[in-house]
Amino acid sequence: MAGLLAAASHDLRSSLSGMRNWTHVLESRLADHPDPMVRRAVSGLYTAVEQQVRVIESLLELPAARPPPRKPASTPRAARAREAKR
Repeated sequence: MAGLLAAASHDLRSSLSGMRNWTHVLESRLADHPDPMVRRAVSGLYTAVEQQVRVIESLLELPAARPPPRKPASTPRAARAREAKR
């Protein structure tokens, strides 16, 4: 599962990095655009990209925050069952 998350996050972050860079280019070129809707749209794109980066980062932190799986405790009944199989 961790390998899948790492591969998916790498691919997603690569795409988002490109989007972030192009959004920065648009933002710098359109900062003085007379139409406020254009400036708002570019700002919205930047915000959406940053939000997705944070979502990916939080998903990657989930496996680290989860405690390791517990082994089932050995019970007297389980011990007797193991002995019976021998």
